[in-house]
Amino acid sequence: HDAPSSVPSGLVMAEHLQNYTQRALLLPESYSGSEAVDFVQQYSFVMEEDGDDLSALDILYIKRSDATLLGYVLPADLLVKSKGELASTTLGDMARTFKVKLSVDDDPEDMLRKFRRAGFSLRAPLLDRENRIVGVINPQDVLKQQMIEDTDDMLRYSGVINPMRDTEENLPYASYFGTPVWTHIRQRSTVLTVLLLLQSLSSVVLSRYQGLLERNVFLALFLTMLTGTGGNAGNQSSALIIRGLSTGEIDDNNSHKVVIREVVASSVIALMLAAAAFARVMLTKGAPLQMGITIAVATYATVVFAVAGGTIV
Repeated sequence: HDAPSSVPSGLVMAEHLQNYTQRALLLPESYSGSEAVDFVQQYSFVMEEDGDDLSALDILYIKRSDATLLGYVLPADLLVKSKGELASTTLGDMARTFKVKLSVDDDPEDMLRKFRRAGFSLRAPLLDRENRIVGVINPQDVLKQQMIEDTDDMLRYSGVINPMRDTEENLPYASYFGTPVWTHIRQRSTVLTVLLLLQSLSSVVLSRYQGLLERNVFLALFLTMLTGTGGNAGNQSSALIIRGLSTGEIDDNNSHKVVIREVVASSVIALMLAAAAFARVMLTKGAPLQMGITIAVATYATVVFAVAGGTIV
């Protein structure tokens, strides 16, 4: 017989395997049901004596003679069989097929997607390129890793750089009240200052059209409405695309469909916003019809280009 072995419960982080204290039992397919029951009883006795966790007995992983993974057996599968059936049946005959198999090449998003399709039911084996098991991953481990990455993306998207790690509570990021005020100030003010300087470049453009703005006061009144509408439309589009990328719904294979859908949607939305902008301008006392049309056209162009930029970039 091949000897049974154990593998760590692991979590893939930054292309390497981080081991956890929880273990998983790996038994050879040649073991009979009786041998498996005897081994599990001995294993549980030793683990109880040492005060260790017995969660490794929830699932028994079955390996072939070449060390590749065959399947798994639940303790209930052994309990429902008689002594005669256990003696005459090997683990290879009882092995179930995994709903989820993870690869060392999978990133947390791929793992989470596989778990979601299977209903987060069981721990999943982590296999190398030769189909040998190198670890066991819990859905909770993947959710934790995905939470860390999502938090990092959210903070960076919001302009908060270099999030501080909370080493005392072993959290991915320090809590709001656990972070010193000066740390908040340093993280947020750096990006805000850069954005302020970049946005100030608009003054260069406006200075070139100072005469036009002086002759058309209504255009200056609604300039912030135009820029704000474009920013809001672009943020909506980018948020939808980022969500689609994180869930795997959007990838290189359907990216062209996404662009087409967003162009169509932005054209219709831009028409609606242009009509609303025209009505708003005309409600202003003394606003000429020509100014209303000009701002409506500008609104339409701004929204279309903002959505296209939010989608592509």
